[in-house]
Amino acid sequence: NTNRVDTTYLNRIGVQTTLSGQDTYTQAAQLQQQIANARNQWSQNFNQNEQQGFNDFATSLQTIESNYSQFLDSMDESEATFQTNLNAIDSYKSVVKSGIQGIVDQFKTMLADTCNKTDDCVYKKANQGGLNDAGI
Repeated sequence: NTNRVDTTYLNRIGVQTTLSGQDTYTQAAQLQQQIANARNQWSQNFNQNEQQGFNDFATSLQTIESNYSQFLDSMDESEATFQTNLNAIDSYKSVVKSGIQGIVDQFKTMLADTCNKTDDCVYKKANQGGLNDAGI
């Protein structure tokens, strides 16, 4: 009897070992499938994120280039306005300098003129008496 139990027991262990080997094979296949699925999902996510990153970068670059171009246009416009104002100031400066030079020349002429009158002239004393208080 003991012989028989041992044989039955050994047969059962052999069947379990065979079946457990099949379970291991099935589990390995399932794990491989899960790994393949995870790899595919990761690859898909990576590719999608990579493309989104490229698109975001291109959009950002385009925005930066547009803003830079607008900035340059604004600078050119400001420079043109500045140059126009500077030219107006230079023109006004020339007019003022010319006006002041005319007044100074007229003043020099009046100071150089002789006063042959009996009464004082604007800047000189009467009868060539020299400069009066206004001419000093």
